[in-house]
Amino acid sequence: MTRTALRSWWRQSAASLLVLALVAGVTGGLVTGLLVGASHTRSAYDRFVAVSRLPDVYVESPDGNPVDAERIRRVPGVEGVATISMGGVALAGSDLYVQIGASLDGGYGREVNASRIVAGRPALVGADDEVVLAEPIAAALRKSVGDRLRLESYTPAQIEAMKTSQGGEPEGPMGPNATVTVVGIHRAPTNIVTDKILSDQIILPAGFSRRYGEKIGAWGYAIFVDVGPSASAGQVAAVARRIRALPGFDRRRVDTSPSGSQPTIQPTLDFVATGLNVLAAAVAFTGLAAVGFLFMRIISRFIGDASLLGTLGATRAARCRALALVAMPAACASALPVAAATVATTLFVPFGLAERADPETGVYFDAAVVGLSAATVAAIVMIVAVLCARRMVDRTVRALRSSRKRTFAHALSRPAAFVGLSFAFDGGADRRESGGRVAIAGLGFAGAALVATFVFAASTDHLLKTPSAYGWTWDLQVNTEVLARVAAENGVAGASEVRYAPVSVDGTSGSVRGVRVISGAPPMRLLRGRPVNARDEAVLGRRSMATHGVELGDRVTFGDGDRRRSFRVVGEAVFAGVEDVPFAASGAAINLDQLVELVEGTEDEGTTTGLIALESGVDRDAFMRRVAKIPGAHPEVITPTPGADIERLGDADSLPWVLVAFLATVGVLSLVSAALSGVHRHRKDLGVLRAIGFTRANVRTSITVQAVALTITGLAIGIPVGLVLGRLVWRWFAHGLGIGVDVITPWPLIVALAVASVTVFALLSLVPARTATRVRAAEVLRAE
Repeated sequence: MTRTALRSWWRQSAASLLVLALVAGVTGGLVTGLLVGASHTRSAYDRFVAVSRLPDVYVESPDGNPVDAERIRRVPGVEGVATISMGGVALAGSDLYVQIGASLDGGYGREVNASRIVAGRPALVGADDEVVLAEPIAAALRKSVGDRLRLESYTPAQIEAMKTSQGGEPEGPMGPNATVTVVGIHRAPTNIVTDKILSDQIILPAGFSRRYGEKIGAWGYAIFVDVGPSASAGQVAAVARRIRALPGFDRRRVDTSPSGSQPTIQPTLDFVATGLNVLAAAVAFTGLAAVGFLFMRIISRFIGDASLLGTLGATRAARCRALALVAMPAACASALPVAAATVATTLFVPFGLAERADPETGVYFDAAVVGLSAATVAAIVMIVAVLCARRMVDRTVRALRSSRKRTFAHALSRPAAFVGLSFAFDGGADRRESGGRVAIAGLGFAGAALVATFVFAASTDHLLKTPSAYGWTWDLQVNTEVLARVAAENGVAGASEVRYAPVSVDGTSGSVRGVRVISGAPPMRLLRGRPVNARDEAVLGRRSMATHGVELGDRVTFGDGDRRRSFRVVGEAVFAGVEDVPFAASGAAINLDQLVELVEGTEDEGTTTGLIALESGVDRDAFMRRVAKIPGAHPEVITPTPGADIERLGDADSLPWVLVAFLATVGVLSLVSAALSGVHRHRKDLGVLRAIGFTRANVRTSITVQAVALTITGLAIGIPVGLVLGRLVWRWFAHGLGIGVDVITPWPLIVALAVASVTVFALLSLVPARTATRVRAAEVLRAE
């Protein structure tokens, strides 16, 4: 008997089951695709660095002898070697200065620096007229695949004369000219972090060296060594020690730069990945509620048949099982939309910054992941079906305990507004099912996520628009020779002399600032600890502290060989500007005199500038005109730009508003669904109310009050939760960036959200209110 009824139910609800399968499958596929996309987003940069095979060790070579490269290749831990000649070649007819070199052994681009080709193809190893350009260089030169690049060169004699300063500056390039064709555009990890030309070079293939090698001079030769993907500082240092131990290498310059120390965009990727996970949770929550609602509507048509089965001897468990099995065709049929939605989602995620970094582009399809997702969706559909079936059966066997006389009395004693409140928080006849719970939960969830998103977006916008938030605490730069005189001018809040120079930090290549404060505060934002006061003290960025494994009070070593000095870390700061590579949480600052001792007499003694911070309210333009009259001041205002890691936050600014749109939709659907189901659930109550004199206006007022009450309750829960959540998320994110925690609460936006929500939902309630006014008392009471 039960099987016969079940087959009949399947036939009657075929169309509804198809809709249920589509809803469940698409929801499951979207959730799976978003979760996979979040995972790929979080790991995109690390995977890109791993496959790019960045050089970890740089070894000076006197003449580019291939024997040196072979000896290094045999060192334990070395996975790739490339020998490069640098200099001697320049761009013809261009003001852009870019280092140009040539591969001597064909290892560059294959064993080392195997960057991702985003257009065209790699250059052939033996070609002498091909070149692959880095994205920033191609953009600066306005070159694309197929374009030609003219090169000019200096002879070996010219290079030697310039090295020894004999004969003065050469009249011009006297070496052979060459024209090469751009056959590809490649993307390196630093091109993900910033669009600026940083360490990007033009490296010509080995065929170019073979053709012009004896005719073109070189400033020097270097051997690039790859230690392996994601090599730690310890692994790189060990390989560097083994190379220095080779005969004849003890006097050569050996620098280290482990791949893990490269500037990263990981905090931004983590933020986007977290946002995708939140979106997946929101989709799952909405889909689960939709599946439950649709299935309840399906089996509500068969509850009478289920009751009849009970009179024929079917147990409660058998009736629940029969109603739950109605969902089985939908659960099985959901596998196809799960697969389609998962694949379709991978067309859009990862997106933006993560898509640029992801080395595995294209449509993603993993049979195991899709199969597991389909099985999970089917299981969830059946679990929801069992729960809904049990609830429906319980409602039929439970006697209605509400009295129509009590309803009549309440209707007489309470006006329309109080009836609306009763509808909002009362479950109807059996007093067990609260129709407002789903709406309050949906509105609370949406409100909390919206407010948290607003807080995060406002804090991010404040960070990007407030230079002092990312360490840019001064207004202009001046010549250091007149710095003291400018510092004495009215309106100056602080003045400092700053020099930056390349200095190794704990054996790893880095850049250090030397600071001499003339007045005011140091030109950085101090987060913890205190500024440098003594000769052996240093301030580091959070990322630098993590890279070298130090905390406040620990000691770190700057310099190499006889110039090695130990400094105690006394503060953590955010740095910006001054240098060409401003990463907020990276860098170090020491006393200026100590930096001079470390770099004086080296190849690069650094660059010095004077920094002036103005008092609040001082007209900068007027101050500039006044300072410009000082001979030799040369004041210059440089537009503040955030570090590359912070600048990339702009690439993820669309995600919060995607969440806002989706969560707003969730809130609207939750309320409309609750209002419509409330009208259906209170249909008998409405009939009684109409019978005792409730007008259509009274009914509309009741339904509107119901919607407003649910909205206010949901927002009252969601807004405080969202404020706490937003602050926690931003604190976690700011800590990952290594910047100060400046939480901005956009109260006008939050108040606007509350007012708009109440207004919009009150207007939306007119739709179910119109349905409620059509309830006829005679029909309802006759059915009763």
